[in-house]
Amino acid sequence: MKLDDDRRRELVESVAFAMGSTPFELGHSLLGAQAMRHAPGGGANTYHVAEWAVGYVLSRSTPGGFINLVSGVDPAGTLVEVQALVAQLEAGECGWTVPGHAAWDLWMPDDWPFIDRAPVRQTLGAMAAGNGPFALAIEGPFGHGKRTIGKYVGKLADDTEAFNAAVVELRGEPQSGLLDEMIIELAKALGIPADVRSTHAEPERAALAHANQIVVDAMSAPAVAWFVAIVIDEKLEDGVLAFVDSLLGHVRSASPLAGKLRVIVVCQELSRLELDNAPALDVRHALTEVTDAEVREWFEAAVPGRPPEVYALSANAVMAKLSDLQGSSPRRLRQLSYQCGIVHRQLVEADTG
Repeated sequence: MKLDDDRRRELVESVAFAMGSTPFELGHSLLGAQAMRHAPGGGANTYHVAEWAVGYVLSRSTPGGFINLVSGVDPAGTLVEVQALVAQLEAGECGWTVPGHAAWDLWMPDDWPFIDRAPVRQTLGAMAAGNGPFALAIEGPFGHGKRTIGKYVGKLADDTEAFNAAVVELRGEPQSGLLDEMIIELAKALGIPADVRSTHAEPERAALAHANQIVVDAMSAPAVAWFVAIVIDEKLEDGVLAFVDSLLGHVRSASPLAGKLRVIVVCQELSRLELDNAPALDVRHALTEVTDAEVREWFEAAVPGRPPEVYALSANAVMAKLSDLQGSSPRRLRQLSYQCGIVHRQLVEADTG
């Protein structure tokens, strides 16, 4: 949503004043923990955090965050024109639009490969709405966009505000401390204290104990969390996969827990992880290579109303740029994303030019 410069400045100043010397504390209260993961760090001052907060709520697909922010920082209603906009939004008298959001809904990340995984997105959307599986597996070879799945889950968490995402990439040596990282990220997403201490010297037993404790604490946690384990390497430090496996078992068998926690495993080939509690075959998705047909379908949805040959030519133009990049790789997907963005802008500008 776009505010004029004066109204935006007034709102930023009000947010900064309300934040005072503890901007992140108020930010968590008004925007939520998931949103604050994107807040500026590195010693950002209160005004910069306020600027970010206003920009964040204005970029959301729904007006709820904006309304909540204005109500929280201006209870007296001194921001007359901004409050008038809030009243109109609440009464349904004006629409909420975000420039370029239609393209976002179609999922084209600007900092990682384009990939329009409609079946995957439909399943994740159902899960965010409170339906769908509580344990999910997504498989794909190197270069097919597994890390993009993590980005999309984070975006879905931001847009729906239905859950917090704990996304952890599982890599082998020389990286260590993965078990602690998983515990901390999942605890943060649930809104519970993180405790990485253990009385067990054996990594596997320690992992199982931590998973059990997370499950117990999750039952009364203030937030709903999705744990997304992106398995980059299959040879991991002891206890890491045992922790993931235990969580999978718990969410499949404990109905009270299912409302608080969902687990997604993103990997190259699930069977190679040898998990005892692997998601069933009917809740697994495979990431296949993006073809010209998928690119064409994306253009049809992104810029509707054109003759079929326009979409075919657009898709062919994109795929022609990839002819020197054989097979699937992150480089190919980045180039695919870049070329789709160029052609998409050309199609949009042709409508307005």
